[in-house]
Amino acid sequence: MLLRFRLSKIAITSDGSQAFLQLILADEDRNATRFLWYKTEYTSDGNLCIADEIVTYRFTRLPFGLTSSPFLLSASLLELATMYKQTYPIAIKHIENNTYMDDFVIGTSTDTEAITLYREMLQLTSHISLPLAKWTTNSKALQGVWKQENVPFREITQVLGVKWDTDKDVFQIDVQAKIVEASKEPVTKRLLLKLMSKFYDPLGLFAPVIVKILFQDTWLSGIKWDELLPPTVAQQWHKWINELQCLKDIRIPRWIGFSETSDVTIHVFCDASERPYGACLYARHTVNNFTEVNLICSRSKLAPVKKTTLPRLELLAALLGTRLLQYFYRETHSYTALLWSDSTVALSWIKGDPNRWKTFVCNRSTEILQYTTPSQWRHCTGTDNPADHLTRGTFPSQLPSLESWWHGPKWLNHDSDAWHTKDFPSHSQPSVEVESRKIETRSFYVATTEPIIDISRYSSYTKLLRVTAWILRFVHNCKSHLRIIHELNCNEIEKEAKDYWIQTVQRQCFSAEINALKEGRPLQKKSKISCFNPFLKDDYLRLGGRLQFSDIPFDTQHPLILDGNHPFVHLLIQHTHIRLHHLGVRIVFSELRSTFWILRGRQAIKKALHKCLPCKLFKAKCGMQIEAPLPSERVVPSAPFTITGIDFAGPVNIRCLKPRDTAYIALFTYATTRALHIELVSDLTTDKFLLALQRFVGCRGLPNTIYTDNATTFHAANKELILLCQTLSSAKTQRYYAPNGITWRFIAPRVAWWGGWWERLIGIVKQCLRKCNKGGAALPEFRSLLDIHAVSHAFRLLASNDPTISGVAAASLRSVMRKKILRDPGRMLRIPKWEKGWGLRPGV
Repeated sequence: MLLRFRLSKIAITSDGSQAFLQLILADEDRNATRFLWYKTEYTSDGNLCIADEIVTYRFTRLPFGLTSSPFLLSASLLELATMYKQTYPIAIKHIENNTYMDDFVIGTSTDTEAITLYREMLQLTSHISLPLAKWTTNSKALQGVWKQENVPFREITQVLGVKWDTDKDVFQIDVQAKIVEASKEPVTKRLLLKLMSKFYDPLGLFAPVIVKILFQDTWLSGIKWDELLPPTVAQQWHKWINELQCLKDIRIPRWIGFSETSDVTIHVFCDASERPYGACLYARHTVNNFTEVNLICSRSKLAPVKKTTLPRLELLAALLGTRLLQYFYRETHSYTALLWSDSTVALSWIKGDPNRWKTFVCNRSTEILQYTTPSQWRHCTGTDNPADHLTRGTFPSQLPSLESWWHGPKWLNHDSDAWHTKDFPSHSQPSVEVESRKIETRSFYVATTEPIIDISRYSSYTKLLRVTAWILRFVHNCKSHLRIIHELNCNEIEKEAKDYWIQTVQRQCFSAEINALKEGRPLQKKSKISCFNPFLKDDYLRLGGRLQFSDIPFDTQHPLILDGNHPFVHLLIQHTHIRLHHLGVRIVFSELRSTFWILRGRQAIKKALHKCLPCKLFKAKCGMQIEAPLPSERVVPSAPFTITGIDFAGPVNIRCLKPRDTAYIALFTYATTRALHIELVSDLTTDKFLLALQRFVGCRGLPNTIYTDNATTFHAANKELILLCQTLSSAKTQRYYAPNGITWRFIAPRVAWWGGWWERLIGIVKQCLRKCNKGGAALPEFRSLLDIHAVSHAFRLLASNDPTISGVAAASLRSVMRKKILRDPGRMLRIPKWEKGWGLRPGV
């Protein structure tokens, strides 16, 4: 930005007053700026009072201290420039290119343009309520406008840290404060670094007097931060500080004397020594037959602590000069440039082929030639090289009189024919060839049978064929003058590319068999395909078979032989599986068999389908729920039917007085062994249920606890279940079991699986009745069918798979049933319908 500032004849600077506080924070971002502070209130007389209470405040404007504040301010100004680009074109151009935070460093060519720019800047910044202050310019016309409008302005100001005298339009350096500070503190390494960092010189105009070498010596000597420097170093430091007074008289013209449209030549001089190396850039322009050369900027660096050769340091200096030239081009314009060095070795490296040199020289000469050409590099003598002041260093008292530093060598003021140039040695000189790379030439011949395409990098059959088709087209276009430029067609993908891979698979897997068939020799007995009677047809290996005279396609009669272990076959199987909508092994195998004979095809298909992710997801087993322990009522042995579950089943058909009547079954089951007792009831009324319960108690004994369904689980059931719920919850029922010491418990609502230990037995009973009572039995016959509970007992004795309760179930059932449970009816009954029923029961 300072470089562009020196190119304009008229310069203007300004500063946004409280720029950060002109930006309002969005409501959703204000909580990120909360802070704690004392509560403030206004008294009745209007004075501000601070209380002892701590409260939380938050900023409504953009504060100074946020890390993102500079970015938000710059982004706001750029957004402002985008919004009013057509309205204020001159001001927008400078805001986009010549603004640093809230500092505006701009320049124009004429006074009229400067006044116009001033007006536009005021109007533009008023849209964001950003007042501009600290105006400064060297234009007398613009200063007159400010005086008329009572706008305060300065004659001496700081431009990005550099002191600018607008009256004389020169740059100065302020050293008085540094001298005073240096005289108050002891000379330590900390003081050296502190004052060096305050010596702000962004353009490198005072680079020869920077004490970088002195500071490096303190590091090499191992001196600590607050340790006094040795007398020799301290003496040099005091001499340097005392001579800083000489720098305050130096006046450097801000305007370098030409505009952006002038005919200018840039000259960059590079030099190096054993300690520092650097480069300086000059601008040469001619106006009215008068040539002027001015220093624009410079850069210097210290040589690495690790010792290196002087020619390499000269190459580093040339690289630094190249980067300095690129920096100048990036900020201004690409003028014609020449680069000078007094090192013939470094110039020989630059003008040679970079690949000839070793890695260090090769990398740096490559970067140099990336931005410059060999013809731009010239040779000058060491005495004419102004960059020599950077490498040797100078005291401040000598710098004002160094004309070669401020204006370059004197011969630059003359025509180019009078410039002091010198030829340098060729590449054959020993000092140049010391960096030559040793080239070893070896000849290798590598024979490979691998395919052009690495199939292991492809997971898609379609993509593999498309890539293969493009390669085959490329080969075709290279061989023929009739180039194919349209998109891939079906023939190229499904015919040419597919045929290529089929032949590749056969050549890789059956090369011995193919060679034997071509030569007319029989196949070896150990061949994998000798039993298939293979033959060659158009260079394809096909299956022999016995279907030559069938009326089916030739590919089906003699399918192509492929090895199931080849990656292409895996992709083919995967593609067919997806094309058939993820069907199973049998369908995929049938589809592929119509064209291909894949060795060990079913195994290959199973292997491919096993890796299919969608099929894995659909076939994956769900996680098994870890079941809780069974309740104590289910596993602790007790007297039979001490804990009983009751439920109703039905209705069932019975032939009584009416042609067809219905009845219900009351099922009583023992919780521990699930022993079963069945009673028949004519309806679901409370009275009938109590009679059934009395019969159960008379037969099995009085239970201690009875479990039944909860009525809320049957809200959507039929009318019989609703009637059942009313029966179990009626007052008459409760009056019966309360005096007898029976505890009645209902299972929780909507958890029917809690009653599973009786629901399963209901299923067994219904299964028997559906097959033995299809037409409806008479009431006496139906009562005899109720020995189904003996069948359920047999199931429990014979099919107890749970090892934790099998012993309990067997022992408890023996206590209930002491005799053989099922008995053959023999000649007891000769009723045909009953015989049919008994014939069905073994199937149950």
